[in-house]
Amino acid sequence: MEEQKLFLAVIDLQIKYKASTKYSDELVLRTTLTEVINVRIKHAYRLLRYKQIIASGTTTLACIDSAGKPQRIPPVIAAC
Repeated sequence: MEEQKLFLAVIDLQIKYKASTKYSDELVLRTTLTEVINVRIKHAYRLLRYKQIIASGTTTLACIDSAGKPQRIPPVIAAC
């Protein structure tokens, strides 16, 4: 994408913390692509310690050009 002068910018981020962790805890981050529409990509996240959900969240990314103007997501990315 960068070769095409296109970038993904975070335009929204939400997170809910449900439990604390320790530095030595082994964590797993599960990411799900939930939506691809025109210039936006949405993901959902779950941070797990074993089967316990530690945090959950979402992000929305916008496809922009080098001038910061919204651009359609390239087909190769939209197909993922």
